[in-house]
Amino acid sequence: MDHQIRQITQRRALDLKSRGFTKQDFKKPRGIHTLHDQEDSREPRCVRTPNGQIWAHDLNDLYDVRPSEDWPVPVYWSISMVREFESASNNLLDSSKTTEQKAHRDSWKVNAKKPWPLLKFPEEQRQGSFECTDIEKIPYSTETIAGTKLPPKLEEFIPNDFLPDILLVNDDDDCATGKQGLRGKTQSFKDRISEGESQRRYHRVLPTASHTDAGHPPKDEVRTAYLDLSRNNLCGTGNRSSVYQASFLPPPPLITNFRSLKGYVTVIAKTAFPSKKHRAHLDNEAEVLNKLSMKARRHIQQEWCGFNLLAGLTKPVPIGPVVPEFYGYYKPQPQSESTDHLSPILLVEDCGVPVKEGRLSQTDKEEIYSLFLRLHQARFVQNSPFMHNILIQPGPLTRPPIERSLTTPSFRTIDFGRALHRTKPVGVPNDRWKAVWEKRFAAECATNLDEVKEEIGFVDW
Repeated sequence: MDHQIRQITQRRALDLKSRGFTKQDFKKPRGIHTLHDQEDSREPRCVRTPNGQIWAHDLNDLYDVRPSEDWPVPVYWSISMVREFESASNNLLDSSKTTEQKAHRDSWKVNAKKPWPLLKFPEEQRQGSFECTDIEKIPYSTETIAGTKLPPKLEEFIPNDFLPDILLVNDDDDCATGKQGLRGKTQSFKDRISEGESQRRYHRVLPTASHTDAGHPPKDEVRTAYLDLSRNNLCGTGNRSSVYQASFLPPPPLITNFRSLKGYVTVIAKTAFPSKKHRAHLDNEAEVLNKLSMKARRHIQQEWCGFNLLAGLTKPVPIGPVVPEFYGYYKPQPQSESTDHLSPILLVEDCGVPVKEGRLSQTDKEEIYSLFLRLHQARFVQNSPFMHNILIQPGPLTRPPIERSLTTPSFRTIDFGRALHRTKPVGVPNDRWKAVWEKRFAAECATNLDEVKEEIGFVDW
């Protein structure tokens, strides 16, 4: 990749005049930072990823377009964005175009990649991978997570209308109390169900009904799902919470394909220690993940084809998901007995294990650093950039688990208990206070990025 970057920076022959761009379009010597100011009208928009950054389908589509030899910094541009812009301008949907021409156009679109399918959605909500639409024809057997008897991980986005309203929790080990647990031998999920064991009843508090997806008809029934908590599946404990791998049975009409034998999937269930302060952190994390999973910010949880050039980095990076998928936040439903001792439960995607110091390449560090940059562009500051809050797993997720490898890793950042969402100032009396607000946000981002660099040992060459 570094060799390709060196070649790219030597290319300066791209002629933009025929496309209506002039040197004035790149007047300020801001280098890659010309990408950051999305409101700069002099910067041609063309076609980009939803985060508004420079996008290239392939590294060979990036060019250094400095107006002169003595220009102080590189100014990168992508022919992928121009190609898509011209495709729209030339109206390639015209019936006179051949099937081959249309197929060529589609191959260059900014596509969101979908994980290898596990759930079967209603036809109008089909979530299959764009790399394989005929998954049922692939002869793979039922899966479990390596080294465990747990069902396969759930990695797909579930629209809010299909999330459970009621969560029935099997919890013989009292994991839901939030007390710091130890691994132990427990009954299997199947044994507990067969013995008719009682279940704890939770209801969804996030996303709320007002956050349901626009355009979907209202639900006529209450959706009920099942969750199995066991100390035997404890992933780890922190200063404020415990994290478990948990078997999850999605509510109808969601069902699994051949990858799961009984229709169960694996998710991460997070509980807080029995303290108002600790549970307030879990509340905040749920609020942040809920905001990041809304339509306007869905790109933060998605993988996109190609590469981004981000303000703050000198090299292009893959556009992977930044945070786990969010499957809802649930609190105990009041019953005859008190439920104050029970912790809320946060359900998210299982995204792997924490990264280890000394095992990250420079390319890995660049990609991890880009996760925090993209959060800042969405106006979120994570505030806990520690190694144990950065996860790695084999990728790419668009392929079956048996075909994934750590040579193509997938990274995420987790733990948003201390995260902040800094919206743009609204109703501020004058521009001076707006500037103060933005300066404060910029300082918080800079501090967060310095912490990331120190934690992972990153230096941007």
